[in-house]
Amino acid sequence: MLNEQRNVPTRYIEAEFDQVSQTIKECVDGMIENPLLNKGFYLFGKPGTGKTYTAWAVLKYIKSLENPIIDVLLIKSSRIVECIKNTFQGLNEYSDEYFAELEEISDFEGILIIDDIGAEKYPEGVIVKYFEILDKRYEKMLPTSFTSNVNLAELRERIGERIVSRISETCYQIQLEKKNMRN
Repeated sequence: MLNEQRNVPTRYIEAEFDQVSQTIKECVDGMIENPLLNKGFYLFGKPGTGKTYTAWAVLKYIKSLENPIIDVLLIKSSRIVECIKNTFQGLNEYSDEYFAELEEISDFEGILIIDDIGAEKYPEGVIVKYFEILDKRYEKMLPTSFTSNVNLAELRERIGERIVSRISETCYQIQLEKKNMRN
């Protein structure tokens, strides 16, 4: 299931690590050198500033190193939320798949990049399960990075203090202030 998340979408095939900011490069190099001691990044900014492009460039760079010790996964936050919500809706023909995917995400021990966290306000049950996933990574000191359209104060309003507290402790906050590249 998660192998599908490692395939680079067509739009981001051209995403190149040399195009990302020096701050991101230093952060990524630190995660690679010593994943347990270095922070991830919380990359935020307005829509269209290149956050997802940057995330895919980071993934491609780490994968290109062919380091068998370091694994990397990029997953949309909306996919995590979808899996959580579908495990709440009772047993159906897809329940096992959603449970299995959440377990894979929760047990993943490489560098995890979560794209577009906080795009919406999550229900309390989703927040509780999301926290469990992130808290497990926090306790194991596994590097987790995020992209978002909102700063941490706004994220706190959408997903709560406990998750934001973990993010602020374990991530460098980096704001992208480029003009909208989609216009």
